[in-house]
Amino acid sequence: MAIQQKTRKLMPDSHLRRLWQRLRLTRHAGISLGLVIAALLIIWQQVEVIVARNLVNHTFEVLENIQNQQSLILQLKSELQNSTSALSQYQSLQLKILAQLNILKTLTQDNPNQQNNIKLLQSKIDNYFQELDNFILKLKNSKNTSNSKIITYHSYPKPDKINEQLKAIEYYEKNLLNRRREEVNRRGNTVTATAIASLLFAGILSWQTGKERRRQLAKENRLNTQLAFNEIEQELNNHLLACRTKQEAYEILHSFFQSLFPTSSGAIFEINNSRDQLLPTVVIGDFSITELCTPKDCWALRQGQACLGERKIFAIPCQLCKNLFQ
Repeated sequence: MAIQQKTRKLMPDSHLRRLWQRLRLTRHAGISLGLVIAALLIIWQQVEVIVARNLVNHTFEVLENIQNQQSLILQLKSELQNSTSALSQYQSLQLKILAQLNILKTLTQDNPNQQNNIKLLQSKIDNYFQELDNFILKLKNSKNTSNSKIITYHSYPKPDKINEQLKAIEYYEKNLLNRRREEVNRRGNTVTATAIASLLFAGILSWQTGKERRRQLAKENRLNTQLAFNEIEQELNNHLLACRTKQEAYEILHSFFQSLFPTSSGAIFEINNSRDQLLPTVVIGDFSITELCTPKDCWALRQGQACLGERKIFAIPCQLCKNLFQ
């Protein structure tokens, strides 16, 4: 009974098996979740780049609209003196440029440095419009003078400062986009390296855990086999101790070995007290008993050492022992 209880203690518990299966599932789920998170982070970073590129494209579009409207204002220089519709168109272009400036402020509201550049652009545009208004006023006052044409074509204000500021804003936006792209690429490389390192670590941990688990299972199997052998040996010993005669013991041994090794064959020999003769007591399977010589010249059998299986090196002293151990 004590051996059976000890055997049950060393057998893997069903709760431990279920816990191990859950841990394996959790580990696999953790690896899958890590892959999904890494993929989502990479996708999110690419989305950030796309959004930033779209914002920059909108900014470039607004800057291009401002430049186009300035070009239209320059084209009106020959008509501002005599055309009322040209003056109305000029005022409309002014309002459109101011509206584009408001859009530009909205697009770059999260960038204080670019906001400063836009404020400087607005200041230059206001100064330019002030110069244009003064120029138009001079045109009206000099309408009947002889040098009106000179004033119209040679004194017309040039938006050079505005163009320089527009180029500065465009250059800043390009640099900002490049820096954001580099930052996203750097973070993407970091996330990719982290994901790869995590997968390698998880793989190594899984392999090491599986190896340790297999080692534990092999150890448990060896212990269970040893305990099962001890239990069978103890059971056989109890049956043999209960025997009253040799014949009962021989019958128990025969049935025991026949049931334990149904496909094997062999025999158990008994040496007499004078240690000069071997007699087969238990025959298992189709074992043919050859004529045996008396072991009177075999010192090992006389000492009862021929059946000790623990001996690693055994010098066979006679033909009888060779027949027994072949």
